[in-house]
Amino acid sequence: PGACLVWPVAIAGGGSMSENMMLKVGDVIDLAPGSNKLVRIVWLTQDQATAAIFPLQGACPFPELVHAEVLAAGLRSREMHLVTDDPHRVLVQEDSLKDSHKQRRDRAWKLIKPLVEDVPSIFSANRRGALIEAVVTEARDSDDSKINRVTVAQIYVYLRRYWQRGMTVNALLPDYSRCGGKGKI
Repeated sequence: PGACLVWPVAIAGGGSMSENMMLKVGDVIDLAPGSNKLVRIVWLTQDQATAAIFPLQGACPFPELVHAEVLAAGLRSREMHLVTDDPHRVLVQEDSLKDSHKQRRDRAWKLIKPLVEDVPSIFSANRRGALIEAVVTEARDSDDSKINRVTVAQIYVYLRRYWQRGMTVNALLPDYSRCGGKGKI
């Protein structure tokens, strides 16, 4: 997404500007502190009335639109907490990446970039499937051998990985470190 949109959230017990905090696209919120129900804000409307949140764990694999005031009220009442140490964000040194990993990342980004820029349509269950089908069709019709064998399932994996891991291009890096058994090379 482009520029981060923010809205002030007054912390319980206060309300002055110095006691306000700003939420922005990319922030992680614990919906029920102690239960590890984490969501990432993946989009805010320009009027700051609606937010798209993506669950970082669990069965719901897609962003959900919610009233932003629900999040604001939960934070003010301390029923929700802003997570400052993002457990899913991918931070890497570009020069330490293998070329093959960069190529896989760049391939994934080329495929999903038009989708993640098509907000709020990508968050609509009624529209998302058609948008993804269009990307897959275009990729299959291309002469680019790196993308013309993509599947709908791969696009969904890339989108989820992007939203879960901090909405950066590096969120799309492959997970080779998670392959194999413990202690195996």
